[in-house]
Amino acid sequence: MFPGTLLRIRSVCRSCRSGLLLAVVTGMMACNRVEEPKPRGYVRIDLPEHRYDTLSAGRPFCLEVPVYAQLEQPEAMASEGGFNLVFPDYGATLYMTYKPVDDNLDRYLRDAQRMVQRTARDPSDVQVSAMSFPERRIFGALYDIGGDAASAVQFFLTDSLNHFLRGALYFRQPARRDSLEPVIRFLRQDIGHLMETVSWKEPGHEKQSGDKVLPLRR
Repeated sequence: MFPGTLLRIRSVCRSCRSGLLLAVVTGMMACNRVEEPKPRGYVRIDLPEHRYDTLSAGRPFCLEVPVYAQLEQPEAMASEGGFNLVFPDYGATLYMTYKPVDDNLDRYLRDAQRMVQRTARDPSDVQVSAMSFPERRIFGALYDIGGDAASAVQFFLTDSLNHFLRGALYFRQPARRDSLEPVIRFLRQDIGHLMETVSWKEPGHEKQSGDKVLPLRR
């Protein structure tokens, strides 16, 4: 499953780098939006309404993040633009890593694939949804990882030339998938929204004013 997905994404990225028109992407890239998994019958949990603020200042990209998340900025990640989104009410953290691309996109793609493979207990537990917004130079994939994997959702996004953004959702305490499923589906929708709202900045425009500020943790 994974190698075929990776080859299709690489092919799209190479076509964009060479200036070719992007054809209609078939198969897993046929849809521009991340599809939601079909809901299953779990016990209802009261969850807040999905609401978002823009996160941008000091980073080479803009995106919308949930207002009920806390922004955590480890010093080691600050220089490149990486950060964590902490969901204290659910004991979950979305770890976000940003890397500039410098003729090393294939390595980043392989690393993202390897992280998914290490997390999944069985390859058949992984469902892949591809994302393609050529007009905004957004290409990537979202991985839904079933079973009792430590990370239920992972993704990456790239423009194929300068930017690579990766995210992985982890829960603080191990728990059965059945008990976490409503929260996973809730946060998975937030991750899909985050992916769909990413836009890249031109070099020199990383520092912008007017961004709404999330609670900051270090």
